[in-house]
Amino acid sequence: MVIEMLMLRLPVELDKRLDEIAKKTQRTKSFLAREAILLSLETLEKKYTIENKELRDMNINLYETLVKSFSTPIDLETESRKSKFRIFSEDGKLFVHNNKDNIRPLSVDEVDNFYKVFKETGSRSPSTYTDVTFNSSYILAAISHLKGQDIL
Repeated sequence: MVIEMLMLRLPVELDKRLDEIAKKTQRTKSFLAREAILLSLETLEKKYTIENKELRDMNINLYETLVKSFSTPIDLETESRKSKFRIFSEDGKLFVHNNKDNIRPLSVDEVDNFYKVFKETGSRSPSTYTDVTFNSSYILAAISHLKGQDIL
């Protein structure tokens, strides 16, 4: 087994907690850090992979699904900042009416590019998608809504 070295900078409080556990358990900080990372990875895998499995396994055209599903406007809220917005489609195009009273079109390309990244990562964090769209918070909220409605 090949072992890689990883250097970490820890906040003082976290380092103190790690020291305390190491003393109590007679384990090294390296061992405990590996254990913590392993436990966290299992949690993250469940959160980002298993949680989105039913969506990841579907070969859908997300843009078309969103256009059809939001032909009647729906009021939603972003998961990260809890910003209220309305999503709707008109003439086969998708729009977001945000809380600053701006109406933004969502293009086919940006939704398709978002969906490619989403299928790879399953990430619920808008920052994951900044390279492909600035509207990821809205798209994530729309996906959550459709999953809740058993549409996705």
